[in-house]
Formats: sequence, structure tokens, C-alpha cells
Amino acid sequence: MNTPVVKDAYSMIQQALSSIVPPCVAEQKEDYHYEVWAVKEGRHLVASVTKHNHSVTLEFSKEIPAYAMPKIFSEYILLKMNDNRRMDLHLVSNELHSDIRDAIQALVRYYEEKGWY
Repeated sequence: MNTPVVKDAYSMIQQALSSIVPPCVAEQKEDYHYEVWAVKEGRHLVASVTKHNHSVTLEFSKEIPAYAMPKIFSEYILLKMNDNRRMDLHLVSNELHSDIRDAIQALVRYYEEKGWY
């Protein structure tokens, strides 16, 4: 059973990710996992969100080099993100939601530079 807060967090992140589909491609596994891939040149994960009973996991691509991370992600996201580029969230504040949307747009710009988007 997912709490309403978890459902809301998952829904907000999924909507933010779906804003770049198309041209990216989305894959959904039932109602608990959503991922977005850039497929122009190969197959490159943009991000995924997974719903758990008491949290959601937001994962960003591991293809982003360390030097590019501060250009793409806010300080808050960088603090919350672990070495596997994952964040376990129990609540998504308005500020974090805005940071996630901004990160997705920054990823699009980065992927465009790489020719992946």
C-alpha cells in the first residue's frame, strides 16, 4: 500500500519526466515504475522514478560525468543524490519539484550537446 504522499510524489515526478516525451521514449511498468530514454543516437537513460510503499526513488543517468553534475543539478539535488545517482524521497516539496523540472531541462540541453536528444 502506498501512502497518498508517495502517490503524489510519484505522480509529480512522472509528469515532469513525461514533459520530454516525445522526442524521448517512455517505458512504464504497471503503476510503480516510469523511465525516460533518449534514443536519437543509441539508448541513453534520462531518468526513472520507482514507487515503493513508503518512498519513491528518482534515478538519473550514470552517463553524466562528474564535472557536468553541478551544471545540471541544484545543490539540494546533489546533496540528496547518492553515488548511484539515486534519491530516495518521502515527500517532494515545491522547491524540490522545481529543482527536478529544472534538472530535466538541463539534462535535455546536455543530451542535445551530446547528440543524444
